Amino acid sequence: MKKTLPMTNNMLITGAAQRIGAALAEEMAAEGWHVCIHYNASQAQAEKVADAIISKGGKASIFHANLAAAEGPENLIIQCQDKIGPLSCLINNASIFEYDDVDSLNGEMLDLHHAVNVRAPLLLSQAFSKRIPKNVTCNIVNILDNKVMAPNPDYMSYTLSKFALKGATEILAMAMAPQIRVNGIAPGITLLSGKQSKFRFNKAHKTNPLKQGCTPGQIAAALKLILDCPSMTGEIIVLDGGQKLQHLPRDIAFLT
Repeated sequence: MKKTLPMTNNMLITGAAQRIGAALAEEMAAEGWHVCIHYNASQAQAEKVADAIISKGGKASIFHANLAAAEGPENLIIQCQDKIGPLSCLINNASIFEYDDVDSLNGEMLDLHHAVNVRAPLLLSQAFSKRIPKNVTCNIVNILDNKVMAPNPDYMSYTLSKFALKGATEILAMAMAPQIRVNGIAPGITLLSGKQSKFRFNKAHKTNPLKQGCTPGQIAAALKLILDCPSMTGEIIVLDGGQKLQHLPRDIAFLT
């Protein structure tokens, strides 16, 4: 397969200090990318991820930004490019994930989820697109959630924000073609979260037709596929073992 050759091997991953973002940073650094590790309140974890990458011969730099602030996204792009040069790939991974439902929903929760999960990726994408030279191919990949394929009433503000980001993925793919390809990855349950026990996580992770759930490594594999597939844009890759086909009435965390 012929790979898409980026202008540079500089990639920004938001929310890369821990969990899925950290795993993506380490995987992509191993592929030869200079990874910009964004963090907000997790500087120590960001430094740990960068140190791990550098110790293996990779390239990594850390950058702080509050993506909930209106000026945060553009400032982050400027910081990265001032330090390491033009970016050729943006991974919008940072996300707010707080529980609410139709009864507890309020304006503050809606605004917070929208600011980080929708507004920030859009503004990051805009700032990214304005700072790449002409006649090069670059990539934006938005990390979504399989909820956008099979919604349920749990985590309402979060789910609505991911629906908006899915729509933005498709709109940006049209608006930014042919220079920038825009795609999304929608994983199901991937890592143990909050107060969930390991037993309940393992059960939830296998509650799907394939009896196996998503892993950070599979998300990284999907990301590599997108980057290596120059005709792909506006697509959403779902990694959930087929769980979307079950149309569960509640979030899987409450059903196991």
